[in-house]
Amino acid sequence: MERSQRFAFPAGENNSDTAPFRISNINYSIYTNVHSQLTWDGIHFQHVSLGITAPKGYLVEEQLKAMKLLLETDVGGESWITLLKRKRVDGVVLTEAIGDQMMETQGNGEIKKLVPPFYHQPVFLVFSLQQRKLNADEMNSIWSKVAEIRDVF
Repeated sequence: MERSQRFAFPAGENNSDTAPFRISNINYSIYTNVHSQLTWDGIHFQHVSLGITAPKGYLVEEQLKAMKLLLETDVGGESWITLLKRKRVDGVVLTEAIGDQMMETQGNGEIKKLVPPFYHQPVFLVFSLQQRKLNADEMNSIWSKVAEIRDVF
């Protein structure tokens, strides 16, 4: 079932990193071996020989699949760093929070992050359509307050 059938999202442009009612943005970056020739210019990859992997079920996995670059793996977590160190995959797309932390604590200087990020995802406060305790005006009021105070934090 589509998320839009289960949840109420703020109206308007919700696919950009400047979406007005977002709580924050999540950047998905590409991590690779420091000796890899893999490049990313924000639109195209160069020097992909093995493929690029991403967490199963994430939108970035589907995007890599559509680009015909996805190397499907049954691993996760710390195993992604091992795949990169052993050059078993050209790159891994992860949220910056996870990827940066893994690169810092387990990368041992063998992993680098490519710039720019692969994908930006705005994050929203959503309301369950099943709950129906708030009407549209109340939800809009809450989303407006989120936009008003978001940059304070």
